[in-house]
Amino acid sequence: MFKNVLFVLFLALFCGQTWSQVTVEFRISAVSSDVGDMDPFAAGGNGGASDPRWEFQVTDVPFGATQASFQFNNNTNCPGTIGVANTFFSQVYSCSAPTSFNFQWRGYERDAAGVGQADTGPQIINIPIGSLAFPQAAFTTIATYSFGVAGTVGCPGGAGTVTWTITLQYRTVGTLPPDQTLPTITCPADVSSTVDVGLCTSSSVVLGIPVTVLSVTNNAPAVFPLGVTNVTWSVTDPTGNSATCNSQDVTVTDIENPTILCPANVIVSNDVGLCTASGVALGVPIENDNCSVLSVTNDGVANYPIGTTVVTWTVTDGSLNTASCAQTV
Repeated sequence: MFKNVLFVLFLALFCGQTWSQVTVEFRISAVSSDVGDMDPFAAGGNGGASDPRWEFQVTDVPFGATQASFQFNNNTNCPGTIGVANTFFSQVYSCSAPTSFNFQWRGYERDAAGVGQADTGPQIINIPIGSLAFPQAAFTTIATYSFGVAGTVGCPGGAGTVTWTITLQYRTVGTLPPDQTLPTITCPADVSSTVDVGLCTSSSVVLGIPVTVLSVTNNAPAVFPLGVTNVTWSVTDPTGNSATCNSQDVTVTDIENPTILCPANVIVSNDVGLCTASGVALGVPIENDNCSVLSVTNDGVANYPIGTTVVTWTVTDGSLNTASCAQTV
């Protein structure tokens, strides 16, 4: 026998701002099962009849209170699909609305001894309030939930998997006020990386994951240039509120040395009447760096003595990495 029961609970909370009341209602529109007669009693009590039962309840989040619960009971064999219209939850929110609802249901066959068999156990589905339309005048199906469990299937019945289903519907009155609560986000820690070989950028930077409960985006480039790049992370909730954090820095350093190719060795004669040579043209070295060259120097002298003098050329890049080569005069 199915019973229609309407529970109405008014939540009257004091708040500093005024907004219209909203009403949220849930109902079960249909249940079904192919459970057979699992009653071990041949006569007396409910012997010979299958007694399928569906139980359900709704808890709002984050308030944490179970607002209403009820159960169906049917004393017929092989129930099949049964259409119902049981509004078991109706609540008016006068100040603040929950973020979601936890719908819990269970199906099982109860024999004459009161023992549950082919029991689905509690099945819990979270329904975000953002997935509901406001207002929604007519009851609208959210989903039909199914669960299979070992038991006696069909009539006269045989071992198999019993399938239990329940269809949940909702309707709403009023319009939710704008959500003005900003989401929260905490940036990952700063990151340090080195340039890719032969380049002045780094493409293998792992930024990490920010602390938030929503999906996020960031403005990080595909490759990071030399130096410090600040990364801004953004999070947006379903109602359009957003928050950012920009406390993550990615520091890319250049540890690759520059290159230098010395000019050709130089052979000159001494100045007339002197034992030295002056005005020696050393030539121009060929230098290169993946980022930038800061300076090229040598330790050449103004007057070269008789014999061989080694001139050391040094190139320094923008990150103060160095390289040297030797030239003889």
